[in-house]
Amino acid sequence: MNTPRINVAGVILRNNKLLLAEYNDASGIHYNFPGGGVHLGETLHDAVKREVWEETGARVTVGKLMAVWEYIPPEDDPYGNVHKIGHLFNCELVADSEPNMPEQPDPSQVGIRWVSLEKLDTIQLYPELGQDLHRIIRGELDNVFYGKV
Repeated sequence: MNTPRINVAGVILRNNKLLLAEYNDASGIHYNFPGGGVHLGETLHDAVKREVWEETGARVTVGKLMAVWEYIPPEDDPYGNVHKIGHLFNCELVADSEPNMPEQPDPSQVGIRWVSLEKLDTIQLYPELGQDLHRIIRGELDNVFYGKV
């Protein structure tokens, strides 16, 4: 296994809905917070801004750190053996910045969706933060660390 990869993602809320990137790959349809890997020399906040832009076409301001998660894949993981440490940040859309499907999406990205907070339990969302996700979004849990998700 290589050095852990540092990931970032943005939690973007509007009208009680969460902005998510939609993917369809070998595991089926699933959703991710807009985000990805941090480049060498890039700050976490700059990485969140870039990744949200790349996946949703939206500009954001980056707020507080909401959660940290870690993914250590099993040896037979079909997606590779990359150990990831992710940082989930609260973000807000910049005025007049409206999300839309990027011109050059990731190969398996099929859309972006506003998903009602009440429907989060009905979709496959990565990382899997379980029931705590609602509490994190409402600000009831601060800077939560999740071991392997």
